[in-house]
Amino acid sequence: IKINNSYEMQFDFKQTKYNSINEDFVIKTIENCKKRGVKIIFITTPVYKTFSSKIPNNILKYTNSLANKFCAKYDINYYNFLTDKQFKITDFKNDNHLNSNGAKKFTLILDSLIVGN
Repeated sequence: IKINNSYEMQFDFKQTKYNSINEDFVIKTIENCKKRGVKIIFITTPVYKTFSSKIPNNILKYTNSLANKFCAKYDINYYNFLTDKQFKITDFKNDNHLNSNGAKKFTLILDSLIVGN
């Protein structure tokens, strides 16, 4: 009830001046990990609907297209749990963080995905 009634988006999605710097950093990190034989996966963690519903569509599209571009180029798996229906309000500490039960649930899901690949 507290989450449903109290949410106010705290993030400003209008700032884009660091996008290219961040993209370059991700590319360098991926290439560095690949050189060392480190397996990479991309994950978008679950958030409660009060949070996900406030993320602007252009931000969601940008993030997904960037993740998909990197995944295609570098053969990386991407798991997007942003609005995954497996997570209920009782799994959240607040709008964008899982509580300990939600974290356990998420860990088991990730473990099955990672070990399965």
